[in-house]
Amino acid sequence: MKLTIRWWLRGLAALALLGIVFVGISSASSSLVSAATNANAGGNWHYKLTFGGHSYAWDATLQQSGRGILTGRSDPASMDCLASVKGRVAGRVVAMKWQVPTRCGAEKIKLSGTAWSSTRITGTVVDSQLGKGTFTASKDL
Repeated sequence: MKLTIRWWLRGLAALALLGIVFVGISSASSSLVSAATNANAGGNWHYKLTFGGHSYAWDATLQQSGRGILTGRSDPASMDCLASVKGRVAGRVVAMKWQVPTRCGAEKIKLSGTAWSSTRITGTVVDSQLGKGTFTASKDL
């Protein structure tokens, strides 16, 4: 009986040790993978925002940190008003807020989309003045 319990405890200790090793490896590799797989949304982009039947063109210059934080400027083709851009990239998901200055209408624009490739993002947009819509973006090569 004592021999059986002793072998059982050794087996249990070995399984616990393996579990700790695998959990450690799994955690380390998942954090490396998630950081390495963020889409690159930095660069010069051309956005087409569509609300109902109306489309609006915007150009954006974005910088992306190693942690996926986006900053930059966006500029509508229809007026001379640079909007500040803040956002985040997590995997293929891109989320941004564009803030148009008060002198140009204090418009707030929220974009949430998916990076389908290194040169294409699509998603939804909510504009404080125009409501809900969709967007497509293409990156300068």
